[in-house]
This record gives sequence, structure tokens and C-alpha cells, in this order.
Amino acid sequence: MRERRRRLWGAEFSGLAAVQRGGAALLRRPAALGLALLLGAGVVAMSAGPARVVVMNDTGDPRPLLLEAVLSAFAVLLATLCWLGLYGISLRALRGEPVRARDALPVGSLVQGAAAALLAGALAQVGLALLVLPGVLVYAATALAQPFVLDKGLGALAALQASWTATRGRWWGILVVLIVPALPVVVSLVAMAAVLFHTFTVPPFEVVLVLSALSAPWMAASVAAAYEALWPGARPHA
Repeated sequence: MRERRRRLWGAEFSGLAAVQRGGAALLRRPAALGLALLLGAGVVAMSAGPARVVVMNDTGDPRPLLLEAVLSAFAVLLATLCWLGLYGISLRALRGEPVRARDALPVGSLVQGAAAALLAGALAQVGLALLVLPGVLVYAATALAQPFVLDKGLGALAALQASWTATRGRWWGILVVLIVPALPVVVSLVAMAAVLFHTFTVPPFEVVLVLSALSAPWMAASVAAAYEALWPGARPHA
């Protein structure tokens, strides 16, 4: 049973090592860190935009539903572009390559990157709806899809397949990579609610946005470090 569990979750891959390596790579490169923080702000701004539109519609906003759909789709594309930029900058920092401003906007990978993200999200939602654990595993198994699109020029389906191959048997380590960078946000929000507000009242929306913008670059760098460690296993698909 122990050996089966080790094969399933991947004891040989250290997610914490990837988290540490990714964060250190950004901190050592001021140019990469600066661009990553800007892109992190872009990710959060674009992700929060559609939510604000829905809330306004619930309160009687007269804008047509079509306009809302267009704005949401545009926000998703921009958020995807920011994530791809974060992966590109992180990979160059990890490899010791010069970080250029154009690496922050990899427009050529946008269509396939967005398609990979939408397909991965849909699969994860199906898994969560049926049983929670399959959805979590799908989320981990497809985490490297966008780096494959960006770095290897794969199409969406090929990138998902490559990510599945690379992460097979390493799901626990990948979940660590995805969860740990978000923990400072959660801890900060709880501490702020308990200390500053003396209750567990939700902190201001702007505070949540700022903390999330700081967390996104670290998460992207951690995923990039995991990709660097695991992609040789998926080389047949590259």
C-alpha cells in the first residue's frame, strides 16, 4: 500500500524544492521580478473584472448580456496572456537567460494557451462535480499545459497530454507547487481579519487584490520550476 501511494503521489519529486527554486530565481533577477509583479497585477485585475460585471448586473445594470460576454472573454484572454508572460519570464530567470520586455507578452502562444486553460478548467470542473478528488487530480495533472504551449510550441491538446505525462505519479508534489504560494495570502487575510478588524470580517476587496497580485508571480515561477524538473519525461510529445 505504501509503495502504491508513493507511485501515485510522487515521493521522488519535491514540490517544496520547486517552490523555493522558482521564488529564488525571481528574487535574484530584479528585472524579472519587476515584470512579474506587473503581470501579477494584470492577472488579478483581469480576473476580478468579470466578477464585478456580474455583481453589477445582479443589481440592475442595464448593459446587454452580449457586452458582458465580450468583456468577460476579453478579460480571460488578457489574464491568459499575463500568465503566459509570467511563465516565460520565470523560465528565462530559471535558465539564467536575459529577461526582455517582449517576454512579458507572448502573443504568439495566446490562442493555444487560452484553449489549454479552458479545456483544463472544464475537465477539472467535471471532476469536482462528480467527486472532489478527481477534479483536484485533473487540476494538478494539467498544471504544466501552458508552459508546454509557451516553451515547446505545442497545441492545446498536445500540451494537456504532455502535462499529464510529465506529472503522472507526481500529483502530490504538483499540488504543493500550486498551494504553497497561495498560503501567504490566506494567512495574511486571516491575520488581518483577526488583528486589524478584531473580528473575522472580510478585509477590503482592494487588499485581497494586492495580496493576490504578489502571490501570482511566485506561483507561476514555482510551476515553471516544476516544469523544468519534469518536462524530460514528456519529451516524446514535444
